[in-house]
Amino acid sequence: MAKLRETDLAILYVLREKGWSTRAGARELGVDESTLRYRIARWQRGAEDGRAKQAEACAPSDEVIAPWIAEQQGGEGRPEAVRTLSEQLLARHG
Repeated sequence: MAKLRETDLAILYVLREKGWSTRAGARELGVDESTLRYRIARWQRGAEDGRAKQAEACAPSDEVIAPWIAEQQGGEGRPEAVRTLSEQLLARHG
């Protein structure tokens, strides 16, 4: 399934006003029709996504994750597998 961006919803909203069905839009975007209906309704009401206010699940491990990401971005060649990070986190923090 594709992840819907705000621009996808805005474009679809305009297309629906021009006669597109929600089903056709969902098929075009590669998402479930019920998901699209829900997201359109929330977008029209201006409802805020509460998930943006929540702390990330990995926040407690940030002291391990942030340096690892910095290494991957600054390094040359192929980056380490995420599995390596996962193993480091398990070893250090359970």
